[in-house]
Amino acid sequence: MTADALFQMIRQLPVPQMQPVQIPVADPEAVKSIVEMGFSETRAEKALILNGNSVEAAMEWLFQHCEDADIDVPLTQAQLQQLGGGRAGLFSMLGMGAQPQQPPPAAAASPQPAAPVAIAPLTPDIEVMPIMILTPRK
Repeated sequence: MTADALFQMIRQLPVPQMQPVQIPVADPEAVKSIVEMGFSETRAEKALILNGNSVEAAMEWLFQHCEDADIDVPLTQAQLQQLGGGRAGLFSMLGMGAQPQQPPPAAAASPQPAAPVAIAPLTPDIEVMPIMILTPRK
């Protein structure tokens, strides 16, 4: 197949429709309950947005990040769009902390035991990517 034929086939493919980006918003009742516990509204909103509006997970996040230099900096519009843009599994990973990335199906079917899997970082400015730790064969 020539490059021209390949480009012709690509041009005939349907153009994917862009889904509107849903910007995540903190639940006002959840914000109120966290503010009543003594946290600022900015911190409450940021923690709730990053943790899928789970008050329990947001509180855990607040305690873990209370010393962060940028904790009082609201999320930027770009960060909100990135969070709402359908990153696969981001909110499910933010619930009560990170869940390990699953190894690819081929690795799971292999006769050797699966390599340990690292947990990806979960801050809005770091790309969430699966990380595999390779171990030597015995």
